[in-house]
Amino acid sequence: MPLPILNSPKFNLTIPSSKKSLEYRPYLIKEEKILLIAQESKDSNSIISAIQELIEACTFGKIKVSELTMFDMEYIFLKIRAKSVGEIIKLKTKCPTDEQENEITVNLDELEVEFPKVSPKIPLKDKVGIVMKYPSFADVKAISKIKEDDKIKILNSTVISCIDYIYDADAVYKASETPNKELEVFVDSLSSKQFQEIQNFISSIPKVKYETKVKCSKCGTEYPVVLEGIQSFF
Repeated sequence: MPLPILNSPKFNLTIPSSKKSLEYRPYLIKEEKILLIAQESKDSNSIISAIQELIEACTFGKIKVSELTMFDMEYIFLKIRAKSVGEIIKLKTKCPTDEQENEITVNLDELEVEFPKVSPKIPLKDKVGIVMKYPSFADVKAISKIKEDDKIKILNSTVISCIDYIYDADAVYKASETPNKELEVFVDSLSSKQFQEIQNFISSIPKVKYETKVKCSKCGTEYPVVLEGIQSFF
């Protein structure tokens, strides 16, 4: 007689960028093992790949993580983690005054994505402009593989990944249909002021963030704590 099959509970969340509903389940032991092995390797690309595999399994194959924004991916993963191991997690922070470790409690169910009020449309001159977009998880993953010392390439790749389309009085030029070399030439032709507007958009990309204040148990100093990115919540 075969062993009984355990059915996982199902939950729903709202994808931050699209506002679409998504059904998901907690991750199972077999999936948690993949994540733990990746964490133990301390290799960021292995961790990212494990999270991608886990999300796609826990959302029943209904989404492709590579097409999500980074903040969508982070948000979905943390919601899955909350239902898998518990909503409440305890983390250690160091006091900047005496480096005393202090514990904070975070409720993962209370985490939301902050959307800064920055327009994606950047007029350049006359009737020419750019419309920006949030980079996909695949974009971020590709950029993370560029050597850290190649800062120019990282910057160019980041900017190009955030361009949705360029327009003028006659046409719209989609970045996805334009050769990368042409986009690089276009970006290099921008003035410092125009380029700064692009950087302002990039710096305002939404993120899952948690902010609180902690009073040091040793010296009594109160200091701010800001958690951003998935690895901050482990």
